[in-house]
Amino acid sequence: LDLAQSHLAAGRPEQASSLCYKVLEMQPENLEAPYLLAKLAASAGDYATAADLLDSIQLITSSETLLREYYEYHQKSGKLAQAVSFYRACVRQQPDNYAAWYCLARVCLGLNDRDGFLQAVLRAGRIQRSSPEANFELAELYEQAAIPTQAELHLRRCLELAPGNQHYRNCLANVLKVGGRANEATDYYANPLDSGTNLLLYHGFYTNYLMNFICTTNRSIEEIFTEHQRWGELCCRAVGEPYTSFSNEPSAGKKLKIGYVSSDFCRHPVAFFIEPLLTLHDRNHFEIFLYANVEREDDVTAQFKQRQVTWHQIFGVDDQDVCRMIREDGIDILVDLGGLTRLNRLPIFARRPSPVQITWLGYAHSTGLPTIDYRFTDEVADPPGMTEHLHTEQIYRLPDSFLGYHPPLDPPALIPLPCLGNGHITFGAFNNLAKTNDQLLGWWAEILKQVPDSRLLMKDTSFNKDFRFHEEWLDRFAALGITADRIGLLDRSPTVHSHMEVLGQCDIALDAYPYNGTTTTSETIWMGVPVVTLAGPSHVSRVSASLLTTVGVPELIAHTPEEYVRIEVELYADQERLKFYRANLRDMMQGSALMDFNGFARKIEAAYRNIWQRWCAERLADQDNVSHV
Repeated sequence: LDLAQSHLAAGRPEQASSLCYKVLEMQPENLEAPYLLAKLAASAGDYATAADLLDSIQLITSSETLLREYYEYHQKSGKLAQAVSFYRACVRQQPDNYAAWYCLARVCLGLNDRDGFLQAVLRAGRIQRSSPEANFELAELYEQAAIPTQAELHLRRCLELAPGNQHYRNCLANVLKVGGRANEATDYYANPLDSGTNLLLYHGFYTNYLMNFICTTNRSIEEIFTEHQRWGELCCRAVGEPYTSFSNEPSAGKKLKIGYVSSDFCRHPVAFFIEPLLTLHDRNHFEIFLYANVEREDDVTAQFKQRQVTWHQIFGVDDQDVCRMIREDGIDILVDLGGLTRLNRLPIFARRPSPVQITWLGYAHSTGLPTIDYRFTDEVADPPGMTEHLHTEQIYRLPDSFLGYHPPLDPPALIPLPCLGNGHITFGAFNNLAKTNDQLLGWWAEILKQVPDSRLLMKDTSFNKDFRFHEEWLDRFAALGITADRIGLLDRSPTVHSHMEVLGQCDIALDAYPYNGTTTTSETIWMGVPVVTLAGPSHVSRVSASLLTTVGVPELIAHTPEEYVRIEVELYADQERLKFYRANLRDMMQGSALMDFNGFARKIEAAYRNIWQRWCAERLADQDNVSHV
């Protein structure tokens, strides 16, 4: 066994395995040999065999390492159900073993055993109250279980025990942000741009910080842009000098190679906007490459792969290797579809692997990167003269709308106006809770006060799974004079179809501010529900205005908070108008540029061609200047 351990440590798995089997021939009851064999199997990626080997030992252990390995092997091999009895036996014999309770909590969470999870996670928390590492682990479990109040409690305990830990601060800020407390969250991000933290190593840390900024109400739009700009400069500095020489032929009319980079080629809202374009691209003039940073592929991913595209899965692939891939593919125009959203690959764009780079669609703000040349938008989302100073990219305004929306297949049918049957107006506010804030809740409360007997529906998984979170939200409305009987806090819908059915149960929708809806606004219009939005001074607060203008209902756009409230109240008093919207919004949307998929594809391609012609002219001018010198 000692020799087997030596071979294992030296990276000689075959020799180690052979010795372990010899031990078992001589001593079948030996426990260490199958344990080593399990480690060898796991290191080779055979987690099913590793799990079976640990099961064969049938040892109730106090070893934290073995307890955690047992979970890892069973989880990765899809055998969690087999692990329950093992951990229950461990905690029966060792009721004060933190690792056993913690692993049992993870197993129960994975098996959707809510009672078992709560018992185990609470017990683990009582055993290790004074360990910041344990409190952080438990906070992560509570987040996964959609119980943010307990996640917040454990993260605050982490900071009491380790007040200088920036990672704990960042995680607490994330919990606050997703709960609609972005202003408070900014105090915990502790400005990573001033911290000297390795930008490439902790890329998500910076992304969370900036994403939170565009949800805040206590920062100016100029300050928000400045922080993005500072990040962009730091990112470029971290990656080193960008590429400056390209082998791309500067021919204005050649077939263009377009590369799209996204983590959302899967079941994600971005797919509804990008899929029609990828399907309808003119393959005679454009060759399409998808660089997919997809963490978990699904059925929608499979559909993307079936398109006439060159597919590259880049999740986990080093930035430099991806840049090499892009340059070897000869990409002429590289398009970022994610901005500073989760799992973005913007450091690739900081290296500039292609001669022209564009950002579009996934992020409602400038990226701050000086190496991205253009940002696609339109004249409503970014009116000329209004937002140029808030971009490092050059604004490129597409005709009509910068978006093209494709509803899900076989969408729910329209239903009659709900207020006609239930006798009261139902407002819906279904944007992500991270887009909500105290100022917005104040406006919504004023609307409810001015519309007698009306109700407001909101949705979030935590409303159903976290009693305290549910009560905290009711209390936020209570502080504004709105009683619980007028607020419906619903669980998140399991499918997009059931989600849209709930949208259809509303008479009027309330848009978020300053961070407007995009997918939610489109889905709501599709279900015949008028969305009232407040158009602000920057792109993030003007996307819904763009959508409503394109569909043909600009009367639903407010320009002051007072007008936002007034339009909502006027709609309540005008049932004929509500009936008109219910009957006609879907047809108006289908007849608009928003769903002219062929027209949208040609519009995007014309933009690519125009931008490429600019680059060719600049390149040829540079060559002329060099020859004259």
